[in-house]
Amino acid sequence: LNRDESFAHTLKVVRDLRETFSKNNPEGRLTWGFTLNALEDKRPNYSDIRKYAAECQRLYGDEVSYFPGYFPAMYLPRERINREMSEAIQIISDIVGGGYRPKAIMGGFLSANNLAYLAEKENIHVAHGVIWSQHEIDGGGADGSPSYPYYPSKEHFCKPAQVKNDFIDCVNLDGWSVDFLNARVSEIGRAHV
Repeated sequence: LNRDESFAHTLKVVRDLRETFSKNNPEGRLTWGFTLNALEDKRPNYSDIRKYAAECQRLYGDEVSYFPGYFPAMYLPRERINREMSEAIQIISDIVGGGYRPKAIMGGFLSANNLAYLAEKENIHVAHGVIWSQHEIDGGGADGSPSYPYYPSKEHFCKPAQVKNDFIDCVNLDGWSVDFLNARVSEIGRAHV
């Protein structure tokens, strides 16, 4: 089974996405999340997309970030995830230039160890490191996490820190859920249209 999706990863697709977003949200900024494979792929389409994301960072203030996959902490050793995050952050800094560093990492599920590493070693203090809506879906380990941003405990990425010496200085964001009040307001608004 060939799972290479490069046919869909073109500069035209990416540019159309950014232009559509700008048309509907002129002051908005996007986050471009690259896997390590997409950062290292030598094919022209990936090279063009990386250059375009760097251009969007300069023009619009877009975030260029690393995406280690949805479930890295389920399948890979913590040390490998940390090493790959550092490698990807350096590649992104080199691509964008001018001393740029990502302000956040997109990760689906990142362990407490990974979140602490980001804060302590990479000086990155925000991560999409939990998917609250995965409760009882795929065994991803987010059962019991809050759906709102929180500072995690060193004990577990789903547990908010309770005391100072248990605190990881990396806000853990849920990637799929929406604010319950805003979601409700949006639904009410649609019902009256």
